[in-house]
Amino acid sequence: MAWIIYKEGLEGQNRLECIEGIEIDLLNGQKALIYPKYSEEVLLDPKDRDRWLDAGISEMRALRLRDNQAATAALLKAGSPAARFATKFTSEKFGRFGLPTLLAAMEITEQKGEIDELARKIYGADLLEDFSCNLWSCSRCNTNGGWIASGNSGCADGYGLDGRNVAAPLVLLDVTADAFKKRTAGSVAPQGVRAGVYVLKYMELKDYTEEQLRAELKRRYDERQKERESIKRCRHCEYMQRFNDYDLYNCRVRTFTRKNRYDKNNPIVVHYSVKKSDKACDKFKQKENQDGK
Repeated sequence: MAWIIYKEGLEGQNRLECIEGIEIDLLNGQKALIYPKYSEEVLLDPKDRDRWLDAGISEMRALRLRDNQAATAALLKAGSPAARFATKFTSEKFGRFGLPTLLAAMEITEQKGEIDELARKIYGADLLEDFSCNLWSCSRCNTNGGWIASGNSGCADGYGLDGRNVAAPLVLLDVTADAFKKRTAGSVAPQGVRAGVYVLKYMELKDYTEEQLRAELKRRYDERQKERESIKRCRHCEYMQRFNDYDLYNCRVRTFTRKNRYDKNNPIVVHYSVKKSDKACDKFKQKENQDGK
């Protein structure tokens, strides 16, 4: 779930300067506040890699990280453009933003649709869908690379320091024991459901085994693949046709008119250009022999 967090006294005013950010839940029980302004930046210039004093860590250690401020500060000191972008945003209530932990970056790609749906209501906010699908985390994987959340595959991956990926400003908010007590006070588990499942949501990431974490990541990947397969694309439509030898296509039923310089009374009818991966429109008609190609 995602929520807009407004500044005190500015509730309901959907302008960028009136919000603290968009809040999401993380798998480890933390909450993250995202400021909806993004930029595609390199993590570090290769000539500055020795200035980044953090050693590379494994994927599991990166996923267990609960604090992004120290890692972002180390990157900022090394001259990271991505860290410089993320830290230029601050909140009076929550402090300075930074690059997300690997888990937070993966949650952003997982909840991208919900985050963008809220961001559309905010004047001046960016949309994640307008940027690269890969997000930088604040963790290093080896001498030449950093950990990213890959939006295409729904998993973590290593990426070259000089590659351009999305820098998403983020602050981590811990769910305290008091907040947990208030949230669960007086609640009763539904019939047939053990109360233990409610506690599981608030366990720390270190309490899970590696097998459980990998199983959860695989479940999310399979879920996303299933969702993608259910979306109708132009390549599945009977009205899509190829119009030249450069793998370009147009739609036979969606047209617009253009002024004819030679005959003002006879406008030129032009078919919309489409890509095979575009989402289908309301004029979609399933191919009889749909092979998905």
